[in-house]
Amino acid sequence: MSAPVLTVTPADGLIDLPRRIVVAGLKPDELVSITAHTRRRGVLDFLASCAKA
Repeated sequence: MSAPVLTVTPADGLIDLPRRIVVAGLKPDELVSITAHTRRRGVLDFLASCAKA
């Protein structure tokens, strides 16, 4: 099996712009955990996470 592939569309944009996040190459019902953060001026401004089976 190949390595999982993470795709985020659009890759760049303002923080409130909706994004489509897709993880491909996993087995059905495999647990996935994704965390994203934005750091500006050395301060963590935004943190989001999701876990899905």
